[in-house]
Amino acid sequence: MDSFEQRQPALQINTSIINCIKDAVIIFKKGANYGDALFTDANNAAIGLFGCTKEELLNLSFEQVFNGTTYNSFLRAKDLSKISEGACTRKDGTTFPVEFYINPVDEEEDKYLLVITDISSKKMNEQQLARYIEELHENKDLMERNAYELVLLNLKLEESEERLKELNASKDKFFSIIAHDLKSPFTSFLGLSELLAEDFDEMDSGEIKTLLMELNRNAQNVYSLLENLLSWSRVQTGRMDFAPELIAPFEIIEKTQNLFEPVALQKGILLTSSIYSSRNIFSDRNMAETILRNLVSNAIKFTPENGVISVTVSDLEDFVEFSVRDSGVGIESDNLAKLFRIDSTHTTLGTKNEKGTGLGLILCKELVERNGGTMTVNSKLGVGTKFSFTVPTKKPKE
Repeated sequence: MDSFEQRQPALQINTSIINCIKDAVIIFKKGANYGDALFTDANNAAIGLFGCTKEELLNLSFEQVFNGTTYNSFLRAKDLSKISEGACTRKDGTTFPVEFYINPVDEEEDKYLLVITDISSKKMNEQQLARYIEELHENKDLMERNAYELVLLNLKLEESEERLKELNASKDKFFSIIAHDLKSPFTSFLGLSELLAEDFDEMDSGEIKTLLMELNRNAQNVYSLLENLLSWSRVQTGRMDFAPELIAPFEIIEKTQNLFEPVALQKGILLTSSIYSSRNIFSDRNMAETILRNLVSNAIKFTPENGVISVTVSDLEDFVEFSVRDSGVGIESDNLAKLFRIDSTHTTLGTKNEKGTGLGLILCKELVERNGGTMTVNSKLGVGTKFSFTVPTKKPKE
């Protein structure tokens, strides 16, 4: 290879011209192929771009100027007069993106011109633009999702508003019914107590006892109503304690039967229980007792003398089903749908003219659902009624 000093006189011919070009320019003799090319001149832009002296640059080869990938593509290229992209390597070993092309200067002398443009800023701008576009797409997607969620939220709010209006209207009607049901026994209280106060001296012990028994029944009805109303209000406001645990069904059955057997006997009603399940239930004990207590109390109220009430427990898949069946007066089919609605509380007099509000059944349904079960009713007028509710046998999955 000729030394740099030997080529110096020939280089002076083109240096002044190529120094006017802002891009890096290297003049070379191709030889047999590009791998054997000999650099003969370079402008100041090329020297600055590669970070070396002119002598160092002219003693480099294409393999040293381009990085490996670009050099291999360079050797395989069929037309290098078109602008191509690749990467070059500086003296310090750093690489940078470039555009380059080759044009002939003097094909007879086998001289060619390599023009290299540093496109680092261009690539950086392209990357930044790509990031901006990506962010715009992400923001667009986010805005579309937010818009969709806002539409859904608005629909839910509208539904909630309508539901709230319905609930408020239902509760207004319900409280009106409750107020009436509270007023009735107090009217009876006033009438009976007034009669007792005015005619006490003229009454015999039998008449006084009859009045006192009637007063006691009214007091029990009012107490039962207030107790259910208090429980229902706690459920509605989330203030009722909820502590589910594993419970043996016979514990609930036994406690309820012991409580109501004396009352059933007074009406000549046979109260029986049968347990066909060996599984425990997972429920709040107080709620389970309240549900069964209300159902048995209702059954006694609407079952005539010498009737039968049976309480049964049986397995039902992942649940245990409690059923309270009576041989009472039954419920008209048109009234079955009203039993669990607070805006159309259905009540009838018991077989001994016992009064009720229907609140107990509403409370039962809500307590059953709070424990993860369901409640059903089947009835035939003049034959009897069967209330059933299910209770899970294990803690539901979170």
